[in-house]
Amino acid sequence: DMTKTYVYALAEVNGKIWVGGRFGAVNGVVRRNLAAVSPGTGAVDPTIDPLVGTEASIVRAMIASGTKVYVGGAFGTVDGIGRRNLAALDPLTGNVDVGPTAWKPKVDKIVWSLAFSCDGSEVFAGGKFENAAGSDGIFRARKSIARFDATSGSLHRWAIPASTFEGVAEG
Repeated sequence: DMTKTYVYALAEVNGKIWVGGRFGAVNGVVRRNLAAVSPGTGAVDPTIDPLVGTEASIVRAMIASGTKVYVGGAFGTVDGIGRRNLAALDPLTGNVDVGPTAWKPKVDKIVWSLAFSCDGSEVFAGGKFENAAGSDGIFRARKSIARFDATSGSLHRWAIPASTFEGVAEG
């Protein structure tokens, strides 16, 4: 139902609360699926305004470091820049990480969760995907979990066996 608002992910960075989900506005300010707000007042930060995907897209997961806000979900673009279900943004401007050293891994289906490695040097993505690619764009089999370098976006060679996670009958 596109008339409903959903908030799926929250992260704090640089004194702002980043909010991700499926929505078209926050406090009457147009924002598509991602916004940053003041923790004290709830006022929308006017400088953070990335457009994530389409109205049918979602930001489902989010984590933040001092240098990047990583988002995952079901989307194909951020601010018109191709980012398939994963993206990194500048926490001060909200701009998509671009350029020759941009963080731009991708997965073939929705990302449900994100986590940092213990030392913060890697980003783990979990979700309903079968394949993942690092910033080089080359897909490799990764069933439900993928591991990426937090700076370069390269896909780590580590992979859990495909048979580790099996479907559960719904009932």
